[in-house]
Amino acid sequence: MLEEGGEFKLMLYAKNSLKMFKINDGLDQYEAQSGVPIADTFTNKEIYDLLKDFKNINILQTHIFPYKIDEYKEYKYIKEEYLECMSEELFKCLEKNLGWHLCIRCNK
Repeated sequence: MLEEGGEFKLMLYAKNSLKMFKINDGLDQYEAQSGVPIADTFTNKEIYDLLKDFKNINILQTHIFPYKIDEYKEYKYIKEEYLECMSEELFKCLEKNLGWHLCIRCNK
């Protein structure tokens, strides 16, 4: 239940994300490997269709996990080699366009 004018926030997974590209090419991901059920993923158009009764829909794409999983589990924050050499500006650009999370805000 959301009162008229109330704000609705939702996080969904992006179909056009680096993680989905890797999964689709058989490069398993720690929490979402190929061949097992994973969370549904969405495009921006699918979100706009899903939320057609809402207004002021704002979608922010973000989050690429940059660390090596085995080291991360031991509280060591070592970036993947292909991300290590990337500037912070370029990494943010990549996250904005290929991040795993779609953070959505809209109004009733």
